[in-house]
Amino acid sequence: MEGKYANYFKALSLFRTDYAMSLHVRAMANLLNVSHMTLLPHLNRLEELKILQSTKVGRNKNYRLNQDNILTKYYLTTTEELVTIEYIEKNQFIRKFAEHLNNLDTSNPLVLFGSYADNSATDESDIDLFSMGTLSKDQTSHIKKFEATFGKKINVKTATTENFNAGLRTGDILIKEIVRNHIILRNPDPFVTMLWRYHVER
Repeated sequence: MEGKYANYFKALSLFRTDYAMSLHVRAMANLLNVSHMTLLPHLNRLEELKILQSTKVGRNKNYRLNQDNILTKYYLTTTEELVTIEYIEKNQFIRKFAEHLNNLDTSNPLVLFGSYADNSATDESDIDLFSMGTLSKDQTSHIKKFEATFGKKINVKTATTENFNAGLRTGDILIKEIVRNHIILRNPDPFVTMLWRYHVER
């Protein structure tokens, strides 16, 4: 995606690991490697659309997600999809893994985390995959077939939606790691919805 919409979603991508985060415009510009003057019109437009809210701090603004607007959740879901597209366009190995997962008969969100998600993986790194929802023995076996084909160990973690929600509320270490550092390879909507409900209901 190019043009103004790409800038909208790049700005929103900064909030995908913490829906309660508040960011200064200059900090956002630094994280996106653009000038704050380039970024500001896009932030203003997102504020006009009521996707972002701002508060004045001195002469500057801090931005946060507008959790009172359900459209914000849909923007976040699209943001996750675009982050994944950008990621697998650059990572051919995980692109092959995503193609393998595409043949898996499940509606569970499947989330890459760990070293591959934060781009620190080496040749010796395992693949860490999280499923929001349980997997049958056959489904797990299908995922593991990738190990034999590519010689790469896959660590599969699962949690029911109830346990994922509980982990958010209790600060479970694994759940915190997945939220902080993730690439959603399958079905982002339930994942985003769970995070959305957690923050809105707090």
